[in-house]
Amino acid sequence: MIVIDASIAIKWIKEEEEDRELALTLYTDHTSEKETILVPPLFFIEVANSLVTKSSIKVSTIKKDLEFLYNIHLGLFEPDKDILVKTSLMAKEFRTTVYDMLYAIIAQERKTVLVTADRKFKEKTEFSFVKLLDEYVKIGDTN
Repeated sequence: MIVIDASIAIKWIKEEEEDRELALTLYTDHTSEKETILVPPLFFIEVANSLVTKSSIKVSTIKKDLEFLYNIHLGLFEPDKDILVKTSLMAKEFRTTVYDMLYAIIAQERKTVLVTADRKFKEKTEFSFVKLLDEYVKIGDTN
């Protein structure tokens, strides 16, 4: 089991994304049941926001891309009050957004890794369980 953030899903969707092949390895591992991917419900909102605000794709493509994400049956981790409090405190301590920290706290709670393409988050937190996509996946090799 691994946790991914929206930066990975965007690489699945947008063909021009850097390291897309690496990200697709995670997708393939999940869909072939080699690896389970866990995300918070916020994940879908973040991807939708990115598609709407950071790209010039058509409305019909946004709908198709979101349906794609829902149809691959990612595992959902619903944060409770205690997780939200812990996430908020850690976000304050490390000066990150609560949104970004939530993925890390889920990985920590589930004793797994967060795979991200967000280098700034990795550098700010220096959490050992947060792995950059290119650290975690090598072509032809998953960890």
